[in-house]
Amino acid sequence: MLRLWAASSDYTRDVVIGPKVIEKSSESLRKIRNTARFLLGNLHDFDPHTDCVNTVEELSPVDRLFLHRTALFLDQAQMHYDAFHFRKVIECLQQYVSNDLSSFYFEIVKDTLYTSGKSSAQRRSVQTTLHYALGALLAVTGPIIPFTAEDIYQYHAVAVQRLREERNIQTNHSIACDEMIQRDKVFEKVPGESIFRVLSWTKKDTNGGEQNDCNSTSTSADADTDTDTHTSDLTCWPVLDTSTFLNPSIEEAWSPVNQLRERVQHTLEIARKDKKEVGSSLDAKVELVGPWSEAKGALDDLTCFGPLSNIFVVSQVSLIDIKDAEQVDNDACIAYETTTVALKNDKTIEVGIRIVKPSGTKCPRCWKFATTVYGDIDTPECGC
Repeated sequence: MLRLWAASSDYTRDVVIGPKVIEKSSESLRKIRNTARFLLGNLHDFDPHTDCVNTVEELSPVDRLFLHRTALFLDQAQMHYDAFHFRKVIECLQQYVSNDLSSFYFEIVKDTLYTSGKSSAQRRSVQTTLHYALGALLAVTGPIIPFTAEDIYQYHAVAVQRLREERNIQTNHSIACDEMIQRDKVFEKVPGESIFRVLSWTKKDTNGGEQNDCNSTSTSADADTDTDTHTSDLTCWPVLDTSTFLNPSIEEAWSPVNQLRERVQHTLEIARKDKKEVGSSLDAKVELVGPWSEAKGALDDLTCFGPLSNIFVVSQVSLIDIKDAEQVDNDACIAYETTTVALKNDKTIEVGIRIVKPSGTKCPRCWKFATTVYGDIDTPECGC
């Protein structure tokens, strides 16, 4: 905690310490540990050698978007580390943990993790993304809170080893999967190796390329006989190959979806706090009123990341053409707002957001409302 306080202090001014300052650092450390706990809990049955999605293209759009943000996070943290701006590293870390992970990615994918099939493609895609997120988290936190990073790594390494023993398998995996995994050497070693001996320490040269790996696979015996070499390793940076995941176009595609998502969340909050008729967001149905028959391109822009019910984390989403809006039962509407969404083609569209009660019954497994739920038929409407 004191290391975290020291790193977050502005050393260009007088450094302040006291109970409230330490409490703030303690809260930051607690958020990091809770984030790691969620990651570890959902990777307990994931072996990157056999369960990893082979290529980036096979990941879902939301997963690719989050990995793009992870790559940005790593590049920014590396830049600040190189300049010894440790306070800015902490700011990047807090942004990543609180906003990108907890508020955004975890919120969208938790239903997939909890209700999809154990070995389903959707769940493995999310777990692959969480695997890289954990590696990024360890890479950035390692220099500042090494004991916490070491604990997280060792726990995960033990879990992977135990999983392999339970499965009683050899690590015979596809070449394509190996090409992705070898860029992330955080999890290649068995328990007993320190995280600082298994990280992929690579250094980018001035031409934008990468220099040789800095003895990332050296043994402990080598470390004892070659101390100077490993000391120079600390000038390198333990990153994934961020160029694999950087994709500015996917962030641009996310912009109109995110605009609508934020307004839907605001409208849901009105229904929850002011109207007090909605508890969990899964207790609501969202009706989007707009010129859908005339703006098919707008619909493509808004659904390119998958079902909107998953993006909004609600039970149901339906589209109502503005021509049919007069036929809608206004008495059933709990909360209503209008918003303007800027599309990718520099056009805009007016969308009305209606919050109503969902139809059907509540699924005992995923808690979504649907006409058929888990236990009714083999493939219920709720998706369980």
